[in-house]
Amino acid sequence: MAAQAYQESGLDHSKRSGAGAVGIMQVLPSTASDPNIAISNVEKLESNIHAGTKYLRFLQDRYFSADDLDAVDRYLFTFAAYNAGPARISR
Repeated sequence: MAAQAYQESGLDHSKRSGAGAVGIMQVLPSTASDPNIAISNVEKLESNIHAGTKYLRFLQDRYFSADDLDAVDRYLFTFAAYNAGPARISR
């Protein structure tokens, strides 16, 4: 998680993207409020990390849980989807 946070924001919780992503994990408020994530106040550090972590788990469970994927590929695809989007990585 620390590596993902570093990649997203350089561990700077004050970062804001042009697309509206906020905080250390660069979570979109709309992503955090999705029923699958359901974390509010992502402007707060703990909520931001919680939302980013829960979103990673959601991505892995929803898009990269096939039995034919080994564990390393599952994690790599999940991390890539966090940044590039699951549809793009699934293709």
